[in-house]
Amino acid sequence: MVIKNKIYKIGSCTTGFKARVGSYNCGKQKARNKGTCSTTNYFVLQTLLNFNVPVEIYGLFSKREMTFMFLGSEIKEAFPSAKNMKNILLVKFKKKYNKLPIACAQQ
Repeated sequence: MVIKNKIYKIGSCTTGFKARVGSYNCGKQKARNKGTCSTTNYFVLQTLLNFNVPVEIYGLFSKREMTFMFLGSEIKEAFPSAKNMKNILLVKFKKKYNKLPIACAQQ
């Protein structure tokens, strides 16, 4: 996520972008009071609502999919994984700026 030409969040999703946005949308005050949303989702949603400015979303997609069997079940996974690509981006960001993007509180 980029806000006003600054990287705000580097993340990943393994269940699809729609589910990732839905997860951030759980960051409402009511859910926070009940203890049913993550700290990161709450921080991201509340900050974006308070900024009230356009957010640019960029995505990287794996070009390959690997299929393998595990305990009799066929599993398909993206390669390289979203989590590995995210971790590489975070390492490079931290090396260049000596900090993580503000919304990467989970690190």
